[in-house]
Amino acid sequence: MNQLWRNQLLGFALEKAGMFKEAYFSVVKHPENKALDKSIDQYKDLINHNNRFSVFDSKKVIDAASKLGDKALNEWIEWYRGLYKID
Repeated sequence: MNQLWRNQLLGFALEKAGMFKEAYFSVVKHPENKALDKSIDQYKDLINHNNRFSVFDSKKVIDAASKLGDKALNEWIEWYRGLYKID
């Protein structure tokens, strides 16, 4: 959970510095990584389910990106699938 908090604090710092009007923070996790679920749920509770934090399943990200039909993006998808062993 500490890493989640550090990442979101970085976003808050960028807002305060005027670099961005709003900062949003997302986690993309492997669909089989259930070990993160408890930490993510606790973090959501800690920040009162703030809509600036979201969680994505990497398989769903890949599926959505695949629908775009972009050649360079498809090359990245294949690399990402291989690296994280996602079918």
